[in-house]
Amino acid sequence: MISKNSNENTVICSDSIVEGVHFNTEYFSFEDIGWKSISINISDLASMGASPNYYTVSIGVPDSLDIEKFTKLINGIKNCCDSFGGKVVGGDIVSSNKLFLSLIHISEPTRLLSIWDGGGW
Repeated sequence: MISKNSNENTVICSDSIVEGVHFNTEYFSFEDIGWKSISINISDLASMGASPNYYTVSIGVPDSLDIEKFTKLINGIKNCCDSFGGKVVGGDIVSSNKLFLSLIHISEPTRLLSIWDGGGW
């Protein structure tokens, strides 16, 4: 959490999920993978007393990922945002050997938790 002043704070979270480390496409649907990428940020936000606001999503796409699977991945992201709030406002798409999603979330806290002093951890 970053304190702008005594009355304004910004919460910033970042998470990445990587094929073969955090998910396996043999066991998870592409929609589930997209959903997971957003939901892990929502969990972090809730622990800091914040609610979803804005995301940037960068996706590493292997050559083997066809447009149908990519669309399902994006639908999973959209469906999670539609269910819990927040908007994707930017990001990047790059070529990669493995599928990965890297997210940054920026929000303002809905309530301040006493464990945060505004100076980070």
